[in-house]
Amino acid sequence: MYPDRLILAGWSFGGRHRRKIALERIERVDYGGGRMRLRLESGETVALIMQEAARWAQFIRLQQDVYEG
Repeated sequence: MYPDRLILAGWSFGGRHRRKIALERIERVDYGGGRMRLRLESGETVALIMQEAARWAQFIRLQQDVYEG
């Protein structure tokens, strides 16, 4: 997590995965059941399986508020 973007790195069924997402492109953050979903302005949904999904979702929302000022 950076002030203006997320860098996602990990593994998926297709192999190693790395992606950068600007915070301004995230329209909505949802979480539940150990998963977090990022809805992007393009309509795409990025689903993540992670520990403490609620905490990360809250942190992303707070960072968006600070960044958008």
